[in-house]
Amino acid sequence: METGRYSSDMRLKKLGRSKPIDRLPFILSRCSGKNVLDIGCADFPMTAEKARNGELLYANLCRVAEVTGIDYDARGIDELRSLGYKDVMVGDAENLAALNLRKSFDVIVAGELVEHLMNVGRFFEGVRSLMTAETSLILSVPNAHAAKRFLRVLFGTELVNRDHAYYFSQANIELLCERHGLEVKEAYYYLAPVNGRMKRVFFSPMKFAIGRLSPYVSDHLVFVCGLV
Repeated sequence: METGRYSSDMRLKKLGRSKPIDRLPFILSRCSGKNVLDIGCADFPMTAEKARNGELLYANLCRVAEVTGIDYDARGIDELRSLGYKDVMVGDAENLAALNLRKSFDVIVAGELVEHLMNVGRFFEGVRSLMTAETSLILSVPNAHAAKRFLRVLFGTELVNRDHAYYFSQANIELLCERHGLEVKEAYYYLAPVNGRMKRVFFSPMKFAIGRLSPYVSDHLVFVCGLV
């Protein structure tokens, strides 16, 4: 959507409205009974802890689907193998072709992954080569417009994962997909859990308001993508 008030190199996008979703049940529902590729499966160094706590996406996926896991960190893959997971391998999300994966996948999951990469375009190129017309790509990413991020910046601070190189919005995920022969079919928002008593006191009312009034400033974004 564009209007005459903006120069030709600008794009005014109308965002779809939806209530914030619960990320894990949403992804599990889309993967249940399917053949799934989980890219960035280990979440090292928190692999074993998250598996024990029921928070590791790969472990949860294995309960409902046939899952192949890929991760760049060999230590994380070793931990998964020590926990009894067999179909896991070391691999680079920016060079998926090198893995020579021979089977097709119904769903490819990249949960909280692409913000860690150096070359996001290579990831999208590699993922597209693994997809068929029936394959869904599920991405979840930090929201560049998250309210909690803006509030911290107002006070002159930024809290960010040491390994995050990007934030994303719906518009630039759509552009990245477009440049690599993909399209966003669905877009959703989700709120991260609030841990700790003081954080709950401060952030819970804000999260309630976000869910009711403006999901666009939720913590994270979830996209379901397919081939054009």
